[in-house]
Amino acid sequence: MKKARMTARGLWPLFGAVALFVAAGSLQNALLGFHLAAEGLDSGMTSFLIALYFGGFFAGAYHAPKLVRAFGQITAFALPAIAAGILLPLFAVSDSLPLIALLQLLTGFAIACQYVVAESWLNLEADSSFRARLFGLYMIFWFAAAAGGPLLLSLGEQELAPLFFLCGAMMTLSGLLVRRLKGREWQGEFALPMPLKPVWQACPTGFIATLLVGISFGAVLGLTAAYGQHRGLDAAGTSVFVAAFIIGGALTQYLAGFLSDRFGRLPVLFAFTLLATLSAMALLYVRADAQLYAAALAFGAFALPIYALGVAQVQDQVAERARVAASGGLLILNGFGSFIGPLLIAALSAPFGPAALFIVLGAAHGLLALAVLIGAYLPIARAAD
Repeated sequence: MKKARMTARGLWPLFGAVALFVAAGSLQNALLGFHLAAEGLDSGMTSFLIALYFGGFFAGAYHAPKLVRAFGQITAFALPAIAAGILLPLFAVSDSLPLIALLQLLTGFAIACQYVVAESWLNLEADSSFRARLFGLYMIFWFAAAAGGPLLLSLGEQELAPLFFLCGAMMTLSGLLVRRLKGREWQGEFALPMPLKPVWQACPTGFIATLLVGISFGAVLGLTAAYGQHRGLDAAGTSVFVAAFIIGGALTQYLAGFLSDRFGRLPVLFAFTLLATLSAMALLYVRADAQLYAAALAFGAFALPIYALGVAQVQDQVAERARVAASGGLLILNGFGSFIGPLLIAALSAPFGPAALFIVLGAAHGLLALAVLIGAYLPIARAAD
């Protein structure tokens, strides 16, 4: 416990930088979703444009280890932060859909590089005895920032453009803050290339969990604001709705990490996945706004900690030298899930309308619960053989 506390104290600039760039990214996605819906763009095209951000994220996660090998981890974090700080205000100056699509790709690429560096840093500093708790602490900062970002949406009741400039400023500041971190450079030593196959071989359940929970991230961060707009919520109501998911995740994040460090990854992963499935189904049937907010809080509480549990499970199984690459591989999986989630929702929005959002979320977590059960059973089956 003492070692965990000392490690966390030494990483405070990283936690602060993460809070800044996550708040900027989540506000940008909420801003864009709300703006496109207010302009009358249909839910299918809105979903497609949101998905492009995660397409860029996918590419950035793949190439980030190359940046670390070339420049070291601090520069590999700071350069994309500055680039994203320049790109984000450009959303405010154009309604051109091709330009918005390009900006979504580039912004997703830059932010993914920051994620790879931040999560690799954490996993190199932790060991299996407190990895999930340290990662849970990181995710608390993540969720607090991701919830705070959309809440700023209410400040743009009259004009959204200044908020895009605020996003750019926060992103640039995150790049400056991370330069205060001190410690060893792991430029090439730990930034080995790692295709996805070794991640699968090391931990199939963590592989599947990271992939499927990406659908939740893509939907919650990218499409819940648009859902609120289609439902008839005003800007303040939409902010509360989006933030409810993320606040729920923040409330249970450390608890999930503590339980998994104490009792094992798979039992906790299964319990949270099953409850997330039930919460997604509840979101299909609630009617009153208060019930909607409560169901969103419950879904976030059970669904959003799953990412940290999956990452901890995989990182327990890989060698230290492979952890940067493993972080990149896991973010590729998460980014791919975040990319295909909005596309699946867009495809189902014609027959099901806005309810497609929660149909896809429920189905994804139901599949994950089944995968966790299989992952828990297979070792017993092999031992019996």
